[in-house]
Amino acid sequence: MENKDKKNEYQEYITEKLKKTERKQDVNEEWINIKNVILEAAKEEIGEQRKERNQDWYDEECQLQLKKKIMLERNV
Repeated sequence: MENKDKKNEYQEYITEKLKKTERKQDVNEEWINIKNVILEAAKEEIGEQRKERNQDWYDEECQLQLKKKIMLERNV
C-alpha cells in the first residue's frame, strides 16, 4: 500500500509542478524543464539513496592484493 501512495504522490507532484512551469517554444528547453521537474520530484518524494560501493567484499586483503598487482605491472 505504501508504494502505491508514494507513486501517487510522485505523480501528483510532477503534474502540479508541470502546470506551474512556463512552457518553452524550443523542444530542447522544454525537455530540460520536464527533466528537471522529474528529478526534483524524485528527490522530494522518493529521496536519494547512497550506494555503498564494494562494502561487502572489498576489504584490506583485496586492497593489499590490488597494490601488489599494480607494483608488479609497473616493474614489468
